[in-house]
Amino acid sequence: MNSNSLLLVISAPSGAGKTTVTRGLLKAFPEIQFSVSTCTRPKRDNEREGIDYFFVSEENFKNYMARGDLIEWTKTYGDYYGTSKRFVEDMISAGVNVIFDIDSKGAKVIKELYPDNAVLIFILPPFIEDLRIRLLGRMTDSQEEIEKRLQGAEEELRAIALYDYWIINEDVDISMERLKTIIIAEKCRLKRMPQEIKERFNILQER
Repeated sequence: MNSNSLLLVISAPSGAGKTTVTRGLLKAFPEIQFSVSTCTRPKRDNEREGIDYFFVSEENFKNYMARGDLIEWTKTYGDYYGTSKRFVEDMISAGVNVIFDIDSKGAKVIKELYPDNAVLIFILPPFIEDLRIRLLGRMTDSQEEIEKRLQGAEEELRAIALYDYWIINEDVDISMERLKTIIIAEKCRLKRMPQEIKERFNILQER
């Protein structure tokens, strides 16, 4: 397995600003590929097929599960979400860096399957009360859905020990700079040194 490929998993409770920082990261590092999840929930007005998600029926999703086409999947608020196994392994083989916007359950699977590639980053809100304010401000969810998301946030927070890095997203620009620093540092780890550099200096030859 090619250890040069970074699998950057970004997780956060709903309302912590994960989508904003993920989009900013993709602009800062255009060579990074975004792993588009497959889901069964209805498409929102501001979402695009194949860009934000692949929207499928529950029947089709379950067929993907049965065939082993997904490396991870979860059921959240009554809908299924999953990640394509073929996409991830193609990206690793090609040495391409990938960013995932998935929850802690998916993050755990990625880390177990690809320990040499996975880099797990958890985004925190400044205070837990901020989540409710941000979810209300989005005006995309019902009060019942907001309460469910807040309950889910507590579960996500309990899983933080799984992650390699944490960032409190109080200021988006500062959060972006910290994310950039993490990625640059991970790219410079010795285990990710390209083969041509090893050969050039005759160092770290594989045994």
